[in-house]
Amino acid sequence: MAFCVDAANGRVVYQERLDPPPGDVYASPVVADGKIYYVSRKKGAFVLPAQPRFEILSHNVIADDDSIFNASPVVAGKGLLLRSDKFLYLVQNK
Repeated sequence: MAFCVDAANGRVVYQERLDPPPGDVYASPVVADGKIYYVSRKKGAFVLPAQPRFEILSHNVIADDDSIFNASPVVAGKGLLLRSDKFLYLVQNK
């Protein structure tokens, strides 16, 4: 579930299911460049806008990687570092 809560009054703005279902998410989300990045353990990363409206901007999976992602993503310049139990990736635009 993705939640958006108004920090001023605690009111829930939205509560929506991610699709496809991400399974277990151990990592904390991170905000960068106006987006929220969620990394699931086995089913890829989800990107949502850091705004009070629900939308899945993208769902990304690293092909041919069956490792487990438990770590929170880290902002590194204009990219994100993603660490699994086997690999470390730097994901960024060209």
